[in-house]
Amino acid sequence: MLGPDPVRPARPGQPLNPLGDGPNELGDLLPFVDLGGPAAAISAGHWHTCARLATGALKCWGQGSEGQAGYGNSQNHGDGPNEMGAMLPAVDLGDVELVDVVGGGLGTCATLGGGALKCWGANDDGQLGLGDTVARGDGPGEMGDALPVVELGAEVVSVSANERHACAVLAGGAVKCWGANNYGQLGLGDAQTRGDMPGEMGDALLAVDLGDPAVSVSVGVEHACAVLQSGAIKCWGRNHSGQLGLGDDESRGDGPGELGAALPAVEL
Repeated sequence: MLGPDPVRPARPGQPLNPLGDGPNELGDLLPFVDLGGPAAAISAGHWHTCARLATGALKCWGQGSEGQAGYGNSQNHGDGPNEMGAMLPAVDLGDVELVDVVGGGLGTCATLGGGALKCWGANDDGQLGLGDTVARGDGPGEMGDALPVVELGAEVVSVSANERHACAVLAGGAVKCWGANNYGQLGLGDAQTRGDMPGEMGDALLAVDLGDPAVSVSVGVEHACAVLQSGAIKCWGRNHSGQLGLGDDESRGDGPGELGAALPAVEL
């Protein structure tokens, strides 16, 4: 479903308890998050957070309505007593090495050893890149070895995701994007969704034409930006607030001839 991000209320009967909006809530008064061991990396989505522990295990907590926590259910984790620390299980990704984790809106993606990528959570627009619109991680038997890798045709170096689309930098510097595409945020010269039907991923998914190899990519709500090896920044997708940095409010990437050499670099 496309359109404005939905406003999702707290779970019925569960009050909101923000920290940091009042006096005497930070510093030594702010407790540490108990994960049962030290964390090595962390990433947050809209209403959930995931951490890679020093042991290489992955733990996620917060909202789980779309399976974004990866525990085979749609329950929240961390909003009640005895849910964290040793009581919070590791996410089952199968017999793989976890390299990094990215919380993407209502989903999560993990880069794995060997350049593999797995994603789980909401999938209304094919943002998991699995050729369908079926959520993963919200039911039993969907994680671990049962969770397919995202086929991109090359090893994944890094990934960035938001609620409805994701982009990855591949070995060699190519950038591929999948999911919702109503504003050209996939950078393919049209407004067609990718990843929600069979035969759209892997070698069939074209790379974004940026003119030069990329070293990193960052995904916004309906746009994306890449840092190129040259040091230049190029952005594409929705531009109603000038988020592409091109001095106008015209979207780029939703029509032919707008990418590659025709896409200006952001002047900083």
